[in-house]
Amino acid sequence: MCSTFPGRMGISQPPDQPQGLVQNQTIIVPEAEAEAPPIPGIFQPSFHLTHADFVTILSPSRFWTGLGRVLCTFSVVYALPKVAGRMGPSASPISSADWLIIGVVFALGLASYGVSWVFSGERRTVLNRIKRFFKDNPGQPGYRPARR
Repeated sequence: MCSTFPGRMGISQPPDQPQGLVQNQTIIVPEAEAEAPPIPGIFQPSFHLTHADFVTILSPSRFWTGLGRVLCTFSVVYALPKVAGRMGPSASPISSADWLIIGVVFALGLASYGVSWVFSGERRTVLNRIKRFFKDNPGQPGYRPARR
């Protein structure tokens, strides 16, 4: 016995057919959600990053890093003409005061990098927590249902 499907893709039994007869008619049924093919992949839990953690990661100590870059660059730029003057035909010696300026400025630049590293401790803590989470939760191959 064939039943009617009112409103379902416009397919219904004609009213003039007598009851009790078997019909051989193709009925198209939409694919069910559960029958959707699964998606293979490597799946991993998500790390829930808070807004505070996100701000901490985005804001390293820019002042100290920038100061270190400026001081190290200044010492190199100050030293280049002096070293180039030693290589030319008229080799002029570099005074000890120049070596002192170059060394002190470069050491201050490196110290600024060190201070920046110390002040970015919170940032390193958040990054280490993220790294530990993904190390403890490696991706697992598996299948998930397809989304529609």
